Amino acid sequence: MKKIFPILLSLFLFTNITCSRVVDEPLGIKSTLSGNVINEITSKPVEGYKIKFVKSKSGCINWGCGISTIEEKIAYTDENGNYSIDFMYYLESDETYGLENDYDFQYVSVYQQSNGIKPGNSKINIIVWQPIKLIINTTVKNNNLPPVTLGNKLNGTNDSYFFGTENFYENNITKTVTLYTKPNNTIDLDYWYYENYNSGNPIRHLKSQTLTTGISDINLNLEIDCATF
Repeated sequence: MKKIFPILLSLFLFTNITCSRVVDEPLGIKSTLSGNVINEITSKPVEGYKIKFVKSKSGCINWGCGISTIEEKIAYTDENGNYSIDFMYYLESDETYGLENDYDFQYVSVYQQSNGIKPGNSKINIIVWQPIKLIINTTVKNNNLPPVTLGNKLNGTNDSYFFGTENFYENNITKTVTLYTKPNNTIDLDYWYYENYNSGNPIRHLKSQTLTTGISDINLNLEIDCATF
């Protein structure tokens, strides 16, 4: 029994060590996603651009379906606009890899040049532009059917006021508001209110100004007199 016990103990330790190595070893193939980020307006590399790499899973719970993030890695571009993310490529049938945008108005992603994220080495180059500010000193008068709403969009488009809108509820007020827009473009600065809003046939009263933007923020004065439109 004295000789058998050490042998059994050795086998027990070896088995546990071997099993722990198997469990700890990550699944998948060692892979790298890299690329470059360029400013569409200036054609220069973008430093400090946030790359959000996610692994997502689609599914349904209690009659509700959607996509959830199950893994996330963050990287930032260097002074040359380059980034690199190392990960273990492993996907179940209902999982996908991709890049997500943070809509914080720092940059807007125009498009991505990519052949997809694959095991091994993958490359995604990104074209972006940086919004500028419209700093608008706004005077509102005769706002009898509030709210009157202020927004901007690219000239001749229906982009649903991508950067949001500003509502005014006061009958008469002077207020400075900040909107964001695209540089080096022609934009429509729109303001409107609705008559008979809660009826089945509301009437939209709209007035618009066309502006040309550069690469710097714009300060302007605007008077919205709802009695004139």
